[in-house]
Amino acid sequence: MNTLFLNTSTLRVSFQIDADRESRELHYYQWVPFILMLQALLFMIPRTVWKTFNWQTGLNIFALAQAANVTKREGPKRVLKKGDAEVEAAAPVAQHLNFVVKFNQMRATRYASAISPVWRVYVTHLYIFCKFLNLMNIMLQFVVLNHFLGPQYSFWGIGVLNDLIHGRQWSESGHFPRVTFCDVNIREIGNVNKKTVQCVLMINMFNEKIFLGIWFWLLIVGVLTLLNLGYWAVISFMPSFSYTFIAGNLDGVTVLRLISDNAGEMVTSEVVADLWNMYQEDAKRQSSQTVEDDGDMSIMSGDSNNHLIGR
Repeated sequence: MNTLFLNTSTLRVSFQIDADRESRELHYYQWVPFILMLQALLFMIPRTVWKTFNWQTGLNIFALAQAANVTKREGPKRVLKKGDAEVEAAAPVAQHLNFVVKFNQMRATRYASAISPVWRVYVTHLYIFCKFLNLMNIMLQFVVLNHFLGPQYSFWGIGVLNDLIHGRQWSESGHFPRVTFCDVNIREIGNVNKKTVQCVLMINMFNEKIFLGIWFWLLIVGVLTLLNLGYWAVISFMPSFSYTFIAGNLDGVTVLRLISDNAGEMVTSEVVADLWNMYQEDAKRQSSQTVEDDGDMSIMSGDSNNHLIGR
């Protein structure tokens, strides 16, 4: 069944409409559920890309955010039960980050040195790429909405809102008409006859409000996404925001910023403090191990000399 809109205030309903019948057909209203489903699926693509690839360096961003929120709720110094042990709330976050650092150091040592710079900034590049995907998704959705709903307006939502503000009704503009003409095929013996009847599409009253809300929501989200993308690009890659050493290891900075966004500065400072304490403990352990190795070598050397003197 084909549906078309005629402005009966300026056009006499006669069969002169056959010449431009196709240009007056409404192609979108029966596809509204599918358009909404497509929009939802498009928004899932950047999230799916992020969830699929963000853990490749060993970082579990979701688990880190959850642990950071627990730390924020309980307090960084609050002691929690973990099995038979008691740990500070901020400790799991720092332990996971410490593990990831060691894991990537091992991978950089084991594999080609050309690969290691990629892994140091992998999460940072992926995070910014997913934000770029979100921006591209919003731009694509604007194109889809303009194509299906109102090709006569470059900015469909603003055009429809302007019509509503100036009292231009649907019967004049043709946007989401409530009354249309429908072509119906009626089968008779040996023939299929096309009849044109008047249809009432009250669902378009709701469709108009739904898509107008979606259009302006996309506009707001698009502006915020563009600003956020620019902000992350600047703080991640501009030399004035990152020292040369940190620029080669941006993933750690990105993760700490994500923790700060989710749980606040106090939690982040506790995580950094725990990381520093772990680093000092590792340094002391390595230093004591070196001293023990030197002592063993001295003992072995002394035994060897005594053996030679005895002979």
